[in-house]
Amino acid sequence: MNISWTSRKLFNSGVVDNASGQIVFNIHTPFSLGPRVTTIADARGQVMAEYKHRLGYDTVTYQGQTHLVSDSLPKDGFLS
Repeated sequence: MNISWTSRKLFNSGVVDNASGQIVFNIHTPFSLGPRVTTIADARGQVMAEYKHRLGYDTVTYQGQTHLVSDSLPKDGFLS
């Protein structure tokens, strides 16, 4: 599947299947002075995942389970 975005602002954009021209999901990050929450929803508006941006401990919630983003990233060295 080849995809493209409906906007250059990737955290506030739709993701389109190029073959069908249909929106696959939408990404929305409202402006916030505090911690930001990015919501990923399918084409019907059903929330699929949330990404919470927090200094030092970003989290992803998917299918009701919340995980630290750092747990999923490979560790290459002491400071990673």
